[in-house]
Amino acid sequence: MKRKWIAGTLALMLTATTVFAAVPSTVSAAGDGESDHGIGSGTTYYVSSENGDDSNSGTSEGQAFETLDKINEITLKPGDRVLLEKGSVFNNQYLHIKGSGTEDQYIEVSTYGEDSERPVINTNGYGQWEQNYGTPLDNTNHMWQGTVSSSILLEDVEYIEIRGLEITNDRVQGAPEGDMAYNDAEAMDRTGVAGVAQNKGTIEHIVLDDLYIHDVDGNVYNKHMANGGIYFIVEKPENEGQTGIARYDDVQIRNCYLDTVNRWGIAVGYTYQWGKFTTAALSDATMATYGSSNVLIENNYLRDVGGDAITTMYLDLSLIHI
Repeated sequence: MKRKWIAGTLALMLTATTVFAAVPSTVSAAGDGESDHGIGSGTTYYVSSENGDDSNSGTSEGQAFETLDKINEITLKPGDRVLLEKGSVFNNQYLHIKGSGTEDQYIEVSTYGEDSERPVINTNGYGQWEQNYGTPLDNTNHMWQGTVSSSILLEDVEYIEIRGLEITNDRVQGAPEGDMAYNDAEAMDRTGVAGVAQNKGTIEHIVLDDLYIHDVDGNVYNKHMANGGIYFIVEKPENEGQTGIARYDDVQIRNCYLDTVNRWGIAVGYTYQWGKFTTAALSDATMATYGSSNVLIENNYLRDVGGDAITTMYLDLSLIHI
């Protein structure tokens, strides 16, 4: 069976640039949200910028770590939780998650404590990693490899839920590129949250819920680098024959407030396999094999986005719900 569209409709489907902001909802600090899928059945790690110490064990509120560096050293296991104390401020820090959950035991990143303020991750251009699609993009003028700074990086990890955090990644004096403007051609790309699928085949179940992401000052020109508030990409596997075609299944971005982010607001799905989607008729098999699936973008509010607000690319069975 073929899905046939006229050229204009196909272009809209594949780029699916949505230039609206969802109806705003009240944004408040999240509690220690739990699901019925085994969250909390592993080790719980606590991090407090005010009351922690990196010489602590990190496994109780009284023994909290002080910095996110300690979490970045740990390969998390199914059922583990990482809880940041409300009111904490983590300057020049980032979370680059290692380790995955399972279908029955998710990994959760959330909050604890009685303070009314969310824990804040102010990355300020740190948390750098190297993005590489592994192949030039459909537009040869678009960057396809380079350095990115991300407050939260989810690279080949799955069954993870993140909620209740405040995130910034701005240019500040004394930090990397502090004096370089967003419209400088050499400005580094930045994200609040970046997802990368590459060497694990299909990446399953990532949930971003109730995040406040603002002042993410990426490069205004680099359309398909991980660049803006939330950006999920699919890179070419090192050995596709062994690991399978890289793609996502079940990405949920819900109840998030994004303000003053550049270049993108929310983007999901640009893939190294873009060449499979260049014809006017796409089979169900092509969509199911090469496209990411079951992407839900729901009840998010976006304000002052430097480029596109919400964009879905090369997705099968995606839903944007206002």
